[in-house]
Amino acid sequence: MLASGPASARARVEELCAPISAKVTWLGEAGQGSRTKLVVNSWVVTATAAFAQSAALADALGVDFLPLIEGGSLDWPYAHLKGPLMREREYPVAFPAEGAAKDARLVGELAAAVGVDSSVVDTARELLEEAVARGCGEDDMAAVYEAIRSPR
Repeated sequence: MLASGPASARARVEELCAPISAKVTWLGEAGQGSRTKLVVNSWVVTATAAFAQSAALADALGVDFLPLIEGGSLDWPYAHLKGPLMREREYPVAFPAEGAAKDARLVGELAAAVGVDSSVVDTARELLEEAVARGCGEDDMAAVYEAIRSPR
């Protein structure tokens, strides 16, 4: 869990968060938590879109992709969690696609404000927005697979 705010609140926040989080990362003054969350969500949405791209291509070619990465340096537990769901086109929600698209937009705005290219996250946002337009807004962001696997 990411937390920020006045130093006087730190102990209380950590106490309240301890039962629901294995780790609380204190980031300093108010606002740092929100900005840091966008950094983390930038990675999450772009990595999910990149994985969905590979999974969709593999599925279209009839290639079993997960065994190819299993145990290697690019293996990713999330891929083993979401990959079979993408193949089945089932998206039990952990992070709704609509929220992921919103955060991707915010990441793009923040990147522009600090002079960082946002083209990768912008592409992920566009794909997420397409998944939302197809009725997957309340599904998990892994539904980005829908926009990639079945382009319009």
